[in-house]
Amino acid sequence: MLKFRTMVANAAAIGPGITYRGDPRITRLGRALRATKLDELPQLINVLRGEMTLVGPRPESPDYVAQYPHERMPVVEDVTPGVVGVAQLVFRAEEYALGREVHREYVEMVLPRKLAIDHAYLRRRGLATDLAVLTLFLAVLLGYPAPRYRRPAD
Repeated sequence: MLKFRTMVANAAAIGPGITYRGDPRITRLGRALRATKLDELPQLINVLRGEMTLVGPRPESPDYVAQYPHERMPVVEDVTPGVVGVAQLVFRAEEYALGREVHREYVEMVLPRKLAIDHAYLRRRGLATDLAVLTLFLAVLLGYPAPRYRRPAD
């Protein structure tokens, strides 16, 4: 997947595979690109090449998929990824939902919920569903609130 670089060059070597609140690896320009979702713009080239669709589940990091129980392996990894996914809209600010134990919380709380959302999307996938997802995405870009994951109280 093509994206604009939003993190320092050696980000993978100095931190976890996902970002968290206040992550120092994200550059100042990167924060602006991520906030406006402009970092995703190059993925339109992936769509034109047939490597991605406009709407569909986003692939998970192989490191996190490896930690997911094999008997519950997602079908999500078997479909063409999308630029916009329902789970990404719901978890659009997941770094704010994660606490200090980023890896554990992601695998135990966020990943199962994301996969459930993606599975539900795949069961309902079609033109009407995709148009609804794109409409929600545009609304979010324009500042309208969308469903959001909230971290359960400790």
